[in-house]
Amino acid sequence: MGVSAGRLLALAALGEARRSGRWVRDALRRLAERSDESPEDRALAWRLAMGATAAKGLLEERLRGLARRAGSIQPQVMDALTLSAFELLYLKTPIPVAVSEGVELVRSAAPRATGFANAILRKLAPLRDEVHAARERMDEDTDTEDDVALVSGLPRWLLGALNRSLPRKDFKALCSCSLEPAPSWEAKVGEGERATVLRSDLAAQAVALLTVPPDGTSRLEMGMGRGTKTLIVAHALAEAGERAELVGVEPDRRRLQLARGAFADLGYDVAAYQVDGRALDEVPELRDRTFDLVFVDVPCSGTGTMRRHPETPWSLSSKSLDSLDPESLVSLQSELLAAASRSVAKGGLLAYSTCSVLERENEGQVERFLASYAGRAFESEDLREAPGYGRLPRDVRAFVDAHRGPRGSFATSPAPGAPDGHFLRFLRRT
Repeated sequence: MGVSAGRLLALAALGEARRSGRWVRDALRRLAERSDESPEDRALAWRLAMGATAAKGLLEERLRGLARRAGSIQPQVMDALTLSAFELLYLKTPIPVAVSEGVELVRSAAPRATGFANAILRKLAPLRDEVHAARERMDEDTDTEDDVALVSGLPRWLLGALNRSLPRKDFKALCSCSLEPAPSWEAKVGEGERATVLRSDLAAQAVALLTVPPDGTSRLEMGMGRGTKTLIVAHALAEAGERAELVGVEPDRRRLQLARGAFADLGYDVAAYQVDGRALDEVPELRDRTFDLVFVDVPCSGTGTMRRHPETPWSLSSKSLDSLDPESLVSLQSELLAAASRSVAKGGLLAYSTCSVLERENEGQVERFLASYAGRAFESEDLREAPGYGRLPRDVRAFVDAHRGPRGSFATSPAPGAPDGHFLRFLRRT
């Protein structure tokens, strides 16, 4: 019996991602473009590859624990076993089918390892009942740390950080959906024949729309990435018949090229520069410039978008979130926030954003800035005073209002069927 095309595609994607160091979702897209699998097979491949990557550490630990000589498992065999283990434990595939397909998947990678695979997967099968029981205890609020780790597939240190940052209800909601596909939202940009639709999470769209500058003003975006939020801002201005100077900086050359291409294709006038936000003086056009609104979208843990980037939880470390470590993400965020503050005109707004749900990267980071020397020139501004708030579509405004924090910030957290986790807080230069 041959293994299904969807499982083979998932195995190929895991192998390519492992060898190249790229995102597994990018590997899936590239492979799918060159193949002729059915939509059903592609959907299965996506579900298996993304889920197995998200729970990688937990699954590999369980598999190695069942193997007599764990250190001798070849990488391609571990890829196949991890995919099969995810399907066996977290999907509704009948156990005999999941085991059989798993053995055949291992056979496709290493024919001599089929007996080993059969033994390991059969030993693993009873754990499915433990996953179901753990999920029930979470629903009944009688769960343990072991239950949450098993259901979520997340590292224990990260679960501790999430638990300390989120209300209990939000923490359990995030954990219950961490291995589920992220919901899909779209945003229209461009007009007429140039119009196109972007895939953009609802919370990310809200962040962009809240930072649309008033007519006739200027906006600098630090950490522009591929330009998705800038496109949403440019479209909102064009739709209202308004104009504002839009400037963006991005240190990654490839992302910058994609952003510039998108701006040109849609006819949006955006000045985009390849430079680190901490070194704006290296660009003559930005030297000594100030802007009415500076939006700093900092590199972060990505704990709000783990459903879309399943590599995140097992590639992070507690060291990356240590504010005392000068090489950590938290230290980088502090530097970027301080640098961004120097580009804000008097009376202008500084908008700080992450796709994290961790307190130390969000409210904690902003409060540390306000207590610093650079932060003395700023005061907190409620999101309802932001220039983009008044132009929000009714449904988006209701969504933003529902996620407005006590300090006037916007903060969301993943939940089943809900948008990703994003954070935005405004500060005004006095």
